[in-house]
Amino acid sequence: GGPERRPLRPLHLPPTFPPSCVFPPTRITNYAGELQDGESAIATRATWPRVARDFSTCPHFSRGLSLLPPRGLSFDLQANPEQLARWADTLAEIPDLRVVLDHVGSLRGIGQGDVAADQAQLAVWRSGLEALAEKTETSVKLSMLGYAVPMWHTDERKTALAREVVGTVLGIFGTDRCFFASNWPVDGEDGITALEMYGHYMDWVAHLPRAEQVALFSGNAARFYRLH
Repeated sequence: GGPERRPLRPLHLPPTFPPSCVFPPTRITNYAGELQDGESAIATRATWPRVARDFSTCPHFSRGLSLLPPRGLSFDLQANPEQLARWADTLAEIPDLRVVLDHVGSLRGIGQGDVAADQAQLAVWRSGLEALAEKTETSVKLSMLGYAVPMWHTDERKTALAREVVGTVLGIFGTDRCFFASNWPVDGEDGITALEMYGHYMDWVAHLPRAEQVALFSGNAARFYRLH
């Protein structure tokens, strides 16, 4: 008994496919997150992992991405806020590619007291999101809020800021192009439990119609990854 199990079909790529589309990584000696000598937050690294090049402007990487739609594949994008607008331009050249932006666009460390720096980063982030949203095949994962607002669950001010981050994304992309993701166990490293985290998420969208809530917690992800 039980459902029939069929083997996965191998993915046959043409010989012109850029080998892994990966360039040699930067040698890392400091894993604490600070930039090293010669690194730029905009041009030479993603938030995590660090990479040796900015793939948003790499023609070889773009050529590899263009091979995904005919094969029914999607692209998970992780990028700095400063890179989002450039990615919007690059992805506009591949209109059929389904893209999900990971971790609300990788905001970093807001809500720690430097209001001017927060506002500057939020402005760049919001502008980048708006540019990406023009590509209708792009969605956003609502996750890794502990990176955006460290210890967001520990006091009401930070919790409200994290909720505002999620609300901004929902306002730009709509509830039909976003979905919550656990990013577990990383998102639990600051002491929050999965039940507590999802309790907050559910409270933040409790005002929405039931169908939209279901979409945010399961339906949109299932549709994007074609799990049905």
